[in-house]
Amino acid sequence: MNCYDCLSEDRSTPAAAVCRRCGAGVCTGHTHTAPQTLRRSSGLGRTHLPRPARRMTCTTCYKAEVQP
Repeated sequence: MNCYDCLSEDRSTPAAAVCRRCGAGVCTGHTHTAPQTLRRSSGLGRTHLPRPARRMTCTTCYKAEVQP
């Protein structure tokens, strides 16, 4: 699989990740990584896990989430 964002720039770069939002393949240059708090759906006590997970998105989805 190749990076979808690189294809729009007329380049062919192997994808290193898949966007969590849209499912597009992205290379390391177009991947945005952010922590994500994992929450439990049921149970007593703590409702979230102590360590954050890694969340990867493409440039388009990252910009859509960050900018109002």
